[in-house]
Amino acid sequence: MKSKNTYRLAVLFAATICCMCLDNPAEPGMGEVTCPGCNVIVVSVDALRKDHLGCYGYDRDVSPNIDKLASASYVFQNAYSQCSWTRPSMASMLTSKHPPSHGVLTESRDSFIDDSQPLIQKTFFENGYDTAAFIANPNLYSDFGFNKGFMYFYELPGVFRAGKVLEYAANWTYDNKDKPFFMWIHLQVPHDTYEPPGPYQDFYTKDCVSNLHPLNTTRERIMTPPRYDVSVSANLSEGDICRMVGLYDGEVAVVNDALGVFFHRLSLMGLSNNTIIVFTADHGEEFLDHGSLYHGATVYNELVEVPLILYVPGHPGIKINKTVELIDLYPALTQLVGIKTPETLEGINLFSKKRKPAYTETRFRTVAYKSLMTVEGYKIIENQKTGETEVYNLEHDPLELNDLSAQKTGLRDKLLKQFKDFQMNLPQYTPTDSAPVSNDTLNRLEELGYLI
Repeated sequence: MKSKNTYRLAVLFAATICCMCLDNPAEPGMGEVTCPGCNVIVVSVDALRKDHLGCYGYDRDVSPNIDKLASASYVFQNAYSQCSWTRPSMASMLTSKHPPSHGVLTESRDSFIDDSQPLIQKTFFENGYDTAAFIANPNLYSDFGFNKGFMYFYELPGVFRAGKVLEYAANWTYDNKDKPFFMWIHLQVPHDTYEPPGPYQDFYTKDCVSNLHPLNTTRERIMTPPRYDVSVSANLSEGDICRMVGLYDGEVAVVNDALGVFFHRLSLMGLSNNTIIVFTADHGEEFLDHGSLYHGATVYNELVEVPLILYVPGHPGIKINKTVELIDLYPALTQLVGIKTPETLEGINLFSKKRKPAYTETRFRTVAYKSLMTVEGYKIIENQKTGETEVYNLEHDPLELNDLSAQKTGLRDKLLKQFKDFQMNLPQYTPTDSAPVSNDTLNRLEELGYLI
């Protein structure tokens, strides 16, 4: 078998972008960062943990092409998704609204984007951009309203590997590169099943003592009971977890290599100097960090703190340390390219000097959690079923291992009041109808372990 480096050499293209790499925590204000009329490509990767990328400190060499992009980009060190599973999270990114405001909250047919929402693709389309999406997760299909505002909306089966999805996107780009465009690509890998192809299965699992087959790494096979309880896992050994993580990292490497090819094709089209590239994730993945597996069950940082890399042609690579949310991406992109930003958005520009807390929640199967990350660096989590709270000092305890709620009741009560006040100011909206979900989409969601 070929070595890892030999096998990956053929696809390891460095993104040919202007690389002015500054390890600088400076935070530019809006007005300093612009790209008038530029194309926009948003790449969201399903279930990608931020801490499994080299540019965020991972010690495995799984993401050299992504790291290359990051070296010439604004890299947000503290970016939060608004939910720990796909549909609400991506609805928030596209609408710049928190989940209670857009009404996409659960796995049910009632959770869909209706015509009243100010979708980012609508705004770009109304300002003369061609709009296209390439979507591999059925949670984001047109059945749930994610196609609204896209001229071209390609629903690709989840079995399509990242390379195939990106190939479709690159081909469309080649045919439409002479007019400004806004593109959204959502890759299904590394969502379970953790089944990377060929030698990628062995790259990071050789030291794991486990016979766990990749096909058995799904929520349906591992969780007990398999379809409903999201917090109780099967009796997995350390070797099994080692193998699951190794297979997961193999999937991340697959995404990285496919992106290398995609970036190379963009450069050959001459788009590196007039195209903004966003790289992010809908949520992360848990490997028993807090007693659970997969995603949706909690709002700890391994699930809701996501990578957010923003490449703007002609601007240097800078790390930005302030807390931001995925809902802040919409106003940042419209202002970057010179489009009027809708007034109904809840996010603020990523480059704003204003500091604000980050809010996230999940309503998934039998659980319901909400959390707030404060500007002072604390995080409060509230169990919506029991009313119990947890408090963490993220600056000193980034892994959320030391719950301060019982030790510092004064701090807990102060944060709880701040949390309640924040929620009181959130608009509450629920769609009045149900989405007409096709049998094909239902079947694909069931294959992924979702319930409708």
